[in-house]
Amino acid sequence: MADAPPPCNTNLDLVGFKFPLPHLAQSLKRQRKTRIVAVGSSSTAGEGNIIPYPARLELALRGHSYGRMVDVLNRGLGGQEAPEELARFEPDVIGEAPALVIWQVGTNAVFHDEVYSPDAVAAAIAAGLDWLAGLPLDVVLMDLQYTTAIVKPEKIKRAQDILSRIEAAAAAARVSPLRPDGALGCPGRCPDRRTDRSDRWRPASHERLGHQLHESGAFRRDRGRARCGGLDPGLPQFPAIS
Repeated sequence: MADAPPPCNTNLDLVGFKFPLPHLAQSLKRQRKTRIVAVGSSSTAGEGNIIPYPARLELALRGHSYGRMVDVLNRGLGGQEAPEELARFEPDVIGEAPALVIWQVGTNAVFHDEVYSPDAVAAAIAAGLDWLAGLPLDVVLMDLQYTTAIVKPEKIKRAQDILSRIEAAAAAARVSPLRPDGALGCPGRCPDRRTDRSDRWRPASHERLGHQLHESGAFRRDRGRARCGGLDPGLPQFPAIS
């Protein structure tokens, strides 16, 4: 049995979103049903017998919304990247009238670098964010899923380039970025979070996303400390991957 990873205190300046989520907050306040759309590639859709993060996030957020229904719709499709995801925004995202869109991008731009041009991916992200900016919804831009396929030496430079482009797009659109495996309180990224492609989004990553939404002001605010292996009592907890 492998040793448990050492605890890593969350950087509290990185917990929570850079920009507020007013549409999500208003929906939770005024409507019985609130809808969140998660769009992306297989890191969103799920793979094999791994429960995808939208289902885990829905479970956590419903626990903090007594008397209301929070639905997290999974609109991930494996193998896609920002250009293909943008092409299906109208039916899969906008047509659902969500209060919040979580858009996961970048992984396949690195993993399939022979298919995707960084310029084309960045242009699609910018166009998508510009489109969503004119609608009554909030956006969180999620970056790379850090699998072993992404952090190989021959991929690191490409990953850093794609990451910088995602961060620039988020800053220009004034939307909050989210790093699935970052901000865990370790220098760089925790090595034990660099999983293979069949093991996406370990529980700590799910918990951190729930924690960030919880701390955004849309849900009840309970301040706490997080660790790489889980969150303190009182914060959203996701079931462990079986």
